[in-house]
Amino acid sequence: ALITKAKEPATTAGMSQESKDALAAQVTQAEQVAANAGASVAELNAAKAALQAKLDALRPDLSALRTAIANAEKEPAYITNDATVKQALAKAKEVEKQPNPTATAIQKAASDLNTAVANAKKKEADAQTAAEQAVAQAEHNQDPDDVTSANAKVAAVQDPTKKQAFQDRLNQVTANVTAARTALSALITKAKDPATTAGMSQETKDAVAAQATQAEQVAANAGASVAELNAAKAALQAKLDALRPDLSALRTAI
Repeated sequence: ALITKAKEPATTAGMSQESKDALAAQVTQAEQVAANAGASVAELNAAKAALQAKLDALRPDLSALRTAIANAEKEPAYITNDATVKQALAKAKEVEKQPNPTATAIQKAASDLNTAVANAKKKEADAQTAAEQAVAQAEHNQDPDDVTSANAKVAAVQDPTKKQAFQDRLNQVTANVTAARTALSALITKAKDPATTAGMSQETKDAVAAQATQAEQVAANAGASVAELNAAKAALQAKLDALRPDLSALRTAI
């Protein structure tokens, strides 16, 4: 009866290979004793006791759980610091330390930990995808408002290397906007300098003044894009290029 129990798959389900192998070897010896028609009661009882000892020595297979723990601990800090991962990892270690945890408890702990890590990695991957899309849009539009929106997406990224790379790209967009605004402001200053329009016709001076006012409005707009700033600069430059000398005094004299 004990041999039959020992050979039942349910008896060794979820147990370590080492303890299963030891049991199988003991079963073989017990079967030899049982098949010996001349075996004494003492020999039969000894074989039974030895087999029972191997049954009692069966230990749960912790390999999958230990692999899950090891893999989780290899993940970067932004994964291991995830609240769900931390909780699942702590539970897995608790089960691992138990003297004789059930196969069900082991399987659940390993599964929960693997799932928590996978979910944390997916969350990070999704955050990086959203950040990439937002940063790419900011780069394409060269617009401060898009930079602001992208910053919110980048803030959700946990990988420090990726986060810095995204931030560097946004900083470049901001630098481009600043450069365009600075160039426009410099041209406005030039356009408003009396020396620039000295001796020029009133009509062309008025056109420059009107265009300078429009340019100032664009320059003062914190949300103006590089394209808008450059367009304002080009329009103002066109009016400066269109300045013409005032010939009224000469024509009157003529």
